[in-house]
Amino acid sequence: MLKEKHCSNSRVFSQQFPAIAIVGPRQVGKTTLVKQFLPHIPKPSIYLDLEKPSDLAKLEEAELFLSEYGDHCVVIDEVQRKIDLLPLLRSLIDNNREPLRFIILGSAGPNLLKRSSETLAGRIAYLELAGFNLLEISELCPMRIHHFRGGFPESTLAPTDEQSRNWLDNFIVTYIERDLPLLGLRASSTTIRKLWEMLAWQNGSLINYSSIGKSLGFSNHTIAGYIDFLENAYLVTRLHPYHFNIKIGSLYYKWRLLPCINHQKLRCAEIAGILY
Repeated sequence: MLKEKHCSNSRVFSQQFPAIAIVGPRQVGKTTLVKQFLPHIPKPSIYLDLEKPSDLAKLEEAELFLSEYGDHCVVIDEVQRKIDLLPLLRSLIDNNREPLRFIILGSAGPNLLKRSSETLAGRIAYLELAGFNLLEISELCPMRIHHFRGGFPESTLAPTDEQSRNWLDNFIVTYIERDLPLLGLRASSTTIRKLWEMLAWQNGSLINYSSIGKSLGFSNHTIAGYIDFLENAYLVTRLHPYHFNIKIGSLYYKWRLLPCINHQKLRCAEIAGILY
């Protein structure tokens, strides 16, 4: 099981690094993984969810609060909501450098990764968590169903296709309209939704920034910047060309599904073969 592999990696990292960052899209099980891991660590822990106003308020005097828990493993969920906390974590780690001081969780974006890599360099290990892999749930979910439902637990394990589709539709709207702007993406939700759909139809194909830019009314550099953001947010991944004389790479959804495409149309489309 791949989640068991993540737990194993967490144990290895916890013996070496003062901080562990578990990153990935929302709703893939980051919090669940941590809660399964905490009972097995050799120190007490405290959990802070920065989407809860009460927990966020505890960090108004962050240095004072965190100093009181120097012998604990402090778990900070949704850390992107208080990104200015990272320099303080570096200072606290340097004052008492021992393994497993902090575990931070976040729906990672470029700003989070950039700040944490600069501030906590040499002190932090990254663990990227994706959704269910087919190998994990092959007995519960055949390949065809998994392919269209993706790896999100709520979608993959939904009782019916309709419930899965309803969950995905609402998740995508929330992610585009709320989460991506929160992570720092400066683009309208309409633009990102259109880009999202266009990328879905190009999944597995060579990506043409100029063509997408003309369709959306933006330069190829702007489109490349948007896709850079989506890649850093763990939503898509690019396969870069192997040969230096090939300039264009391929793009793939990381969710193992095409959430914006009518599946009946997809079965007759040219890209159906590419997906498999």
